[in-house]
Amino acid sequence: MLNRVSRSCSALTIVLALALLAGCAGSGAPRPSDTTVPISSIEPIKGKWAGVVERSRREDYIELMINDDATYQITSARTAGGFEGKGKLTLRDGQAFAESPGAKSTMRLIDRGGKRVLRLDVVEPNGLRYGTDLTR
Repeated sequence: MLNRVSRSCSALTIVLALALLAGCAGSGAPRPSDTTVPISSIEPIKGKWAGVVERSRREDYIELMINDDATYQITSARTAGGFEGKGKLTLRDGQAFAESPGAKSTMRLIDRGGKRVLRLDVVEPNGLRYGTDLTR
């Protein structure tokens, strides 16, 4: 009797584990592929973008506002304090570029299954690199 109960518990444990793994696997639908959309004017990227960037083991929430005249303002909420920057974007080779004493940034517009994403990649003077996907 004890052996039968032990086998039943083992079988139940296996069934529950498989059900849990199947649930964690999700639908199995592949992520839509990314298609780069060339930035030939400020029009498709103007407006407010936001996202979270992971940098030096911390996460910063950032907002990027791009204006009609290609000027931008970026603000960041950090665990300790905040950050603001502004300047003017340069469009070249289908991308947008920003340069300041604190960083060089490249922006690419991505179509991800019909949703537009602004990919922001940053390089600081000390060589630290990080990036994030910004959405509207």
